[in-house]
Amino acid sequence: KVEVGAASKTHFRRRIQISIIKTKERIRTPARQRSKKKYNMSGDGAARRRLRDGFDDAQLPVKVCATAQDFSKHLVDSGGAFLMDIDKSRKSRGKNERNEVFKVFMGHEDNGIELLDTDRALRQAVLRVHEPEHAIRVQQNVWSHAERKFKVVETTHTTIESQRWFLLGMDEMHLFVAQLDRPASTVAQARANLRPKSLRNRNAATFKRQGEWFLTPVDRSTAARLDALDPRSIKHNDGLGTTHSGLTGRPHVVSSLAVLDNVEYALGDVCHPDHKTKTLSQWHRVAKNTETAAPSIKGLRWVD
Repeated sequence: KVEVGAASKTHFRRRIQISIIKTKERIRTPARQRSKKKYNMSGDGAARRRLRDGFDDAQLPVKVCATAQDFSKHLVDSGGAFLMDIDKSRKSRGKNERNEVFKVFMGHEDNGIELLDTDRALRQAVLRVHEPEHAIRVQQNVWSHAERKFKVVETTHTTIESQRWFLLGMDEMHLFVAQLDRPASTVAQARANLRPKSLRNRNAATFKRQGEWFLTPVDRSTAARLDALDPRSIKHNDGLGTTHSGLTGRPHVVSSLAVLDNVEYALGDVCHPDHKTKTLSQWHRVAKNTETAAPSIKGLRWVD
């Protein structure tokens, strides 16, 4: 019995030594050699912590996902692409209000993801993203009318190599992300870049803003022309953006809306569930921010 016990102890010690050697080899082995699915991992732990700390500095809630599947169950392969969304699915306890949180997947470790500036008072930040071309494979359930059932369909979305700048943060009551049409290194510069070109050098007190819409009082001659319009041509309780194509999301509804020389003008209350109501006692010219003027990203869609 003594001899068997000694042999067992010797065998056990050898197993421990082998395990320690394998662990050391695994630590020394480069990450790219250890995992063939590195593209579905998000940078390293230190990079994720730095990004999370930056969001914390701006007092913005964020979930930095370690894997593509943490970001979305629909992702088959992220291709190493940077992905960002606003998760509105979480509800407060005992309330109907939704807890919004930024959700970020940094993608391949070679992607350049950097928070350039944060403004704690405004709760906003500027994010720069520089990445090569990526192919994103997404799997979703699509209803088949012919077979009268849901079918799993896989699609591939391709992004182009690009460098992009985003202003993100809190606007009144909700989180937002806006892609800029030009580089910006500070929150103040990014906010100025989002203004329509005609308002970039004007004092903020001379116009009103609700979300992406800027409202500027008109001069007397333009007001007279608007007052002289056929009442039947003026729309009531309609959404801003009738002269814009491709608008998505809930419309900003205004009491009176007129179009003159292909330019929109608003009068009365401008309402939206995510913003405080703006009251326009006189005609205001309507202009959209420059977010849609940013370079398009071929095939890239938010994955939710």
